[in-house]
Amino acid sequence: MSGPSEIPSPMEILARVDAALEASGLKMVGSEREPLPLFWQLLNEWLLSQEQSEVETGNQVKMRAVLAGLAPGAVKKALQRIRQEALDLCRAHQSLNDWNQREMDAVYQNLLPITDVQEQLAGGGF
Repeated sequence: MSGPSEIPSPMEILARVDAALEASGLKMVGSEREPLPLFWQLLNEWLLSQEQSEVETGNQVKMRAVLAGLAPGAVKKALQRIRQEALDLCRAHQSLNDWNQREMDAVYQNLLPITDVQEQLAGGGF
């Protein structure tokens, strides 16, 4: 029979936390923690997964043009998922406040109508 399980020392706990953060990508130098830059980063990662080119951060005109060439349903779902993921990560980092959430929501709301126009065009002229 083995002895009682030992409680890890504070240094061992910190080492485990650091390892978990590093494995999740949150400890990397330059990992984004502000909502709007994080939203753009996640959106660009999604674009790359859709075999599209990256768009310069903050360039809404170019982003709208790129998104307009993709399937509207996929874009709408991706925008919703990316917005929620950025909000969740920023809440976890405690970097979310009313001001920066409003900024991100304004960009999100500016990109969202692309999907409505595409859906109307796909539906024909009723």
